Amino acid sequence: MKDISNNESTSHTTEEWENYQLLEETKKLRTGKSTLYVPKKNRYEDLESTAVIFSVFGIIGDVLVVLTALEIINIPFFRGLSSQISMAILFTIFLFIGIHSWFKAKTLKPQISAEEDTTSQINTWMKEQITKEILSTVEDSSSPEEINILNKLSYMHELVSKQFPDADSDYLDLLIENFYNDLYA
Repeated sequence: MKDISNNESTSHTTEEWENYQLLEETKKLRTGKSTLYVPKKNRYEDLESTAVIFSVFGIIGDVLVVLTALEIINIPFFRGLSSQISMAILFTIFLFIGIHSWFKAKTLKPQISAEEDTTSQINTWMKEQITKEILSTVEDSSSPEEINILNKLSYMHELVSKQFPDADSDYLDLLIENFYNDLYA
């Protein structure tokens, strides 16, 4: 009887150990940046829409404040001098945010095609070099599926990093995850 309970506690301990290992692997993945890589095309689109929205609201708001101050139109909310000054500052800040976003978008736009070319090169290389058979070599039948997936992704990252050493690590992670999902879809 003592042996049975001892075996049960050993198997329970083994299961706890595997869960602990899985938790530690997850923690290792989270030690880097907490945000995912956003492709430059998406960042450009975000900056462009931010620029438009803030610029339009900034211009319209400043025009309304000036027209109210000159008593051409009557907006009750903008009547007092302190309200006009506060609103003018607010809308001018909106305008500066819009202008700043335009400049950031302008500097980012030329980088989009280079990133798309690099993405195409990396994806083509992965399609030619990384297969399910190659990834099966890093599988461990005694490990949980999650650990095997993490091992495969880590192995893929090593392979791609050696081939493209100048590429950003987070950028590679995005491409590798997308490729992995397509490969095992």
